[in-house]
Amino acid sequence: MFMSSAVCEHISNSSILSSSFYTHTDHGRGKRTGVYGGYLLACYDEDTEEFQTVCKVGTGFSDEDLKDLSASLNNHVIPNKSSQYNVADSNECDVWFDAVQVWEVKAADLSKSSTHKGAIGKLGEAGRGIGLRFPRFERVRPDKKPDAATSSDQILDMYYAQDSVIDGPGGGGGMDLDDGI
Repeated sequence: MFMSSAVCEHISNSSILSSSFYTHTDHGRGKRTGVYGGYLLACYDEDTEEFQTVCKVGTGFSDEDLKDLSASLNNHVIPNKSSQYNVADSNECDVWFDAVQVWEVKAADLSKSSTHKGAIGKLGEAGRGIGLRFPRFERVRPDKKPDAATSSDQILDMYYAQDSVIDGPGGGGGMDLDDGI
């Protein structure tokens, strides 16, 4: 999944668009057997022409969504991770896809992350990017293409527009909250 933009006042009420290119898990287990159960999502960085991870999403899907997504993405499996995908070693995936879909995702907020690579190099902190906290799938956006996904600059702007970051120390903006993403 890759990110595309939706300008918002509060991230918890906003929609972020994301396009699918890789899955974090192989075919699911239990209720999700035979379908992909979790996806690693990214924003697009126009300067580096790469997709930078921003979250893993495994919630918000109906059973029908999971079946439809798996069926549509099975035609886009690639043997190895693309050189355009900036992914931490801890987020290596079992199955990789070409960047072919854009998804709308909602999240509670954005936080600095040592795991995710959104806007990496733009925070002024080596090795840290921005990640979405508690993301959930909303819908596929067939009207968008992956290179029109939310840019890393837009992710950075959304991060700095949060009240918790604007309010400064004690507001939670400087915390590294990799849990939930």
